[in-house]
Amino acid sequence: MTLWLTLILTMRLLRFISAIALFLYWAPVHAENSAQITPCELRENAGSYDRALVTVRAQVTIGFEESRLVGDCGDQQWIPIWVTFGGDLEDPAVFCCGDHSRKPGSTLTVNDKKVGLQKDEEFEKYYRLLTSFLRKTPSGVACFYDCYQYRVTATLTGRFFAGEKWKNADGTFRYGGYGHLGCCSLFVIQKVEDVEAEPTGIPIDDRFECSHQSWPLPVNPNDITAQQKAVQSHLIEYPGIDEAGEKLVRERMQGTMDQFESGAAKTEYEGKFSEEKKAAYVWLSNDKLRSYTVRFERFDWLSQFANHVNDRIWTPVRVEYSTCKPKP
Repeated sequence: MTLWLTLILTMRLLRFISAIALFLYWAPVHAENSAQITPCELRENAGSYDRALVTVRAQVTIGFEESRLVGDCGDQQWIPIWVTFGGDLEDPAVFCCGDHSRKPGSTLTVNDKKVGLQKDEEFEKYYRLLTSFLRKTPSGVACFYDCYQYRVTATLTGRFFAGEKWKNADGTFRYGGYGHLGCCSLFVIQKVEDVEAEPTGIPIDDRFECSHQSWPLPVNPNDITAQQKAVQSHLIEYPGIDEAGEKLVRERMQGTMDQFESGAAKTEYEGKFSEEKKAAYVWLSNDKLRSYTVRFERFDWLSQFANHVNDRIWTPVRVEYSTCKPKP
């Protein structure tokens, strides 16, 4: 009986100590009044709010080399305020430069100021929706960096750091030093409240049925050799993958419901850097349910005219089309 009583008292004491520690950790945030402000006001008055605790009701856009506050600021839509999280949570965005990893249990320190993070249910909901990302389309094509599935709005409280003050060519001033290539000021999220989300239109369900088509393109060695010789002699400038790929995709779209402007395109390479022998030009519709892929190759038998792989021309060899729709 004495052992059980000791265990119960010990557990209660530990819970009490944890509660006190949490209170002491967050007491500075709650004791300090935060400034209620919009992203546009924060951008316009960055210097006035340096190191201040601020609260904004806003969206955050994240992606490749992207993690910024969103706001409608009239003529200037781009808001140079980089967003990260306090505490030990690493940046969800990939950007240059430096090491953005954080040790579990650590606290982010910016300009000698420790910035924590309240990880409660609202935060967990916010982070899950914010980082919900489609890695592959229903047809299996690797998704681009615009495949986030929700637009998330929340009330965000955190510490703002204006950064260095720089003078522009026109005499105006801006602040920066944080984020991708030092583009921006910095807003460090410490607390999240009142989370709302709406779908972006990117597929969320995984129940789709897809169909695929493929068309081989004629490969005439004599024509390709003649083109290679002409390029080597600087008689012609052979179109690159982007130009040739777009032309072929537009040709395939003729007579269909697809419109080139209703999607986005990218180029992917296969092989060792500077020695790639295969590549693909990929067009994806905005809803990620339709795709065109043009396959390119650099042929080894062109080596007698171009010793270095990079000097060989790219030849389109195949066009592929995939379309998907939700299962009934």
